[in-house]
Amino acid sequence: MAKKGLHSDQSPTLGGVHVIHAFEFANEALRLAATVDAEDIGKVAQQADNDTYYILTSIAPVTWVPINFGATGHDAARTLIHFIDSGPAEGFASGAYHEILPSGNPFPTSYIWWESASKIDKIVELTVTRGAGQKPVTEIWVMYDEDGSTVLATVSDSISYSGPFETSRTRTIS
Repeated sequence: MAKKGLHSDQSPTLGGVHVIHAFEFANEALRLAATVDAEDIGKVAQQADNDTYYILTSIAPVTWVPINFGATGHDAARTLIHFIDSGPAEGFASGAYHEILPSGNPFPTSYIWWESASKIDKIVELTVTRGAGQKPVTEIWVMYDEDGSTVLATVSDSISYSGPFETSRTRTIS
């Protein structure tokens, strides 16, 4: 049986670095036979026999989608993961342009990184829906291919609060 919760296990010898996967399976048969539940959707599994990674996208039916960590796939996944907080960096040409809308509003609802100030090709976009007290209740990240219009990945978070504090976040990856 695969061990759950690996992603949160941090290594003090590596300065708190942890693995990206929540499950480890010896082979495909064990991965496909694993018991998973709705809380596991969006989690990553490592399959040891061929060192591949999969993300769980559905439990009815159980669907594991392979993650391509070849040279191109790894760069794309790494960029998406690390892009969300700080904008384009490694792998992007300099000169990217950040647009925040509505302009001058203290509670923006749209953050877009463009290839340049000409605003022709999008790199990544965050759309925020705000609720009571202007707190974000949904955040939708869209990562675009090099053509600036083809969607590579969409990550949608639904956020719940207790008073001013975020209490939970449900993520959908498509």
